[in-house]
Amino acid sequence: MLEMGRDWRNSTIPFSKVTKPDKYATWLKNKPIAPFGNAFYHHKKYIGVLDRMDYKNQNIYLGHAVGGGSIVNGGMAVLPRQIDFKKTFPQLDHRVFFEHYFPRARKRLKVNVIDPEFYQNTPL
Repeated sequence: MLEMGRDWRNSTIPFSKVTKPDKYATWLKNKPIAPFGNAFYHHKKYIGVLDRMDYKNQNIYLGHAVGGGSIVNGGMAVLPRQIDFKKTFPQLDHRVFFEHYFPRARKRLKVNVIDPEFYQNTPL
C-alpha cells in the first residue's frame, strides 16, 4: 500500500485550527482550502494534511497522512452507497468490498455507529 503524507500519530505538532489555519492545514498550498476555512489567511507551503483536486464540475478533497483520511474527515468512516461504488468502479466486484473488505476495515478501525434513534429523537 502506498500512502502519501506524514505519519502524524507520534507528532508533537498541534492540529491546525479551522478558524486560524496554519501551514499544517494544507498539502503544498499557501492558503486554506477547507470548505469552511478562512480563505484570507496565508501561510508558507508545507506538507500538511488536506489537499484538493479541482475539476470543472467538482472538487475532490484528499487527506494526506499515513493511516488514511480520518485525520481530515472528522474521524468519520463514510461508507459509499453501493450504487455509487458500482458506477465509480465498474471493473471491481462490489459485493467483495461490501461483504468482505468494508466490514474488515470497520472492525480494524473500531468504527462506531450512531443509533438511528438518536436521529429520530433529535430536534432539527
